[in-house]
Amino acid sequence: MQPQSFPAKSGVSNRFVVGLLMLFALPFIAGGLLALVQGIRHYRTNADAIAPIIVGAVLTAAGLLLVWGGRYAASAIVKRDAMQARDPGKPWMWRQDWVERVIKDSTKGGAIGIWIFALLWNAVSFPAALLIARPELAKGNQAALLVLLFPLIGIILLITAIYQTLRSMKFGTSTCHLEQVPIVPGRRFRGDIELSMETAPQNGYQVRIASVHAVTARSGRSHSTTEHLLWDAEIVVDAAAAMRSPMGVRVPFELATPPDSHTTDESDIYDRYFWRLSASAQFPGVDYAAQFQLPVFQTGEEVDGSEFAAFQERHRTEAARHQLPASSGVQITPQPGGGEEFRMQARKTIGATLRSLLFLAVWNAAIVAMIYFRTPWGFPAAFIAFDLLLIIGGIDYFLGQTTVTVGATGVSVRREWLGAGRTKSYDAATIASIDGATAGENSTSFGVTLKFSDGSTRVLASYLPDRESADIVAAKMMADLGRA
Repeated sequence: MQPQSFPAKSGVSNRFVVGLLMLFALPFIAGGLLALVQGIRHYRTNADAIAPIIVGAVLTAAGLLLVWGGRYAASAIVKRDAMQARDPGKPWMWRQDWVERVIKDSTKGGAIGIWIFALLWNAVSFPAALLIARPELAKGNQAALLVLLFPLIGIILLITAIYQTLRSMKFGTSTCHLEQVPIVPGRRFRGDIELSMETAPQNGYQVRIASVHAVTARSGRSHSTTEHLLWDAEIVVDAAAAMRSPMGVRVPFELATPPDSHTTDESDIYDRYFWRLSASAQFPGVDYAAQFQLPVFQTGEEVDGSEFAAFQERHRTEAARHQLPASSGVQITPQPGGGEEFRMQARKTIGATLRSLLFLAVWNAAIVAMIYFRTPWGFPAAFIAFDLLLIIGGIDYFLGQTTVTVGATGVSVRREWLGAGRTKSYDAATIASIDGATAGENSTSFGVTLKFSDGSTRVLASYLPDRESADIVAAKMMADLGRA
């Protein structure tokens, strides 16, 4: 295999994006200053002028933050271009944190982004709701209360931003220390995650690696990015394995990537491939969470995949020995003729139920608002179509149940709702593996996937509470097949 190289055009594209960011910030600053001046000028004679003062202050602050972000990004691009010139053909040497093998948590930048968005949203939604709802309510138009949904969303955004800030204050800025760089597909790699915390989590640390394909779709001035999960794996590091450090503790980990996996490639900002390492743990109050971008590249060396196969086998063997927690929602019953029956259904919690009902209420209120204010029919139609999917998913979540029977001869799967359903069977000779799976990047839904010899897949079960439970169920099923 040959080392990777990337075209030099990426720097030009990034400079263009930074320039657009700076231009995008100017209207916020100009509009914010204008609103501030007008609000201050009329505040003595009109108490309602407090609204433009608040809006102006927030817009000006957001614009200045965007300018600062653009200048910071421009400086980073200059440094990266110098590193590219120094080490052409070695993209793992183009970032200082990769060179030093010390990668900082990337969620801190995300928290700043949430704060900016929350401030902008509230700066617009609260004054708009006040100006629209108050006169309509005075006329007896109760439908105007729907406008208050937008400030409610703003409050949720603020709560999210505050939670992210509290997490940063509690755990500091985590760093990931890698033993070597780059990470080569098919090879094992080691490292540790350092965080400012001395209290040990009861359930250990969840460390997850994921290969992600991010595609940005452009339509006029709007952009939307969709992340596709290509591959992932998760291990649980016992709290007793953590080591003391001057900062707090270091959590060691060892992982491996598939030999045929896609490597890091960010030469096209609209079509990127990258690797993300995530760490999480449950603590009283605020839970721990951090993310790190890993350098995964080909270096030209031959890799036979044996290290990855050994890692997979060891991980599956360890998972098969573990017992499922009661919160998994899985009941395992040994079968008289050998094998086991796995009865699985979503483990309903008060928090998850309330979140689902709240989201449905807000979504349907938005539909009512669009119909009331006579929005073009295409928008409510799209919302109603998605609403039906949400309702179907809710019925499946609350009423669905899956029974999987696994033995040496094969797998039998029955999906039913209130006792009604159908059963499918698969011969053991057609089955390549059974694996734990994640519904998608950043998803909190986990399941078990059946992979056939021809490469096709079938979802055996969904709604498991965590990746560890999914891996344990998959490992036990493989053992029942005689593939442990």
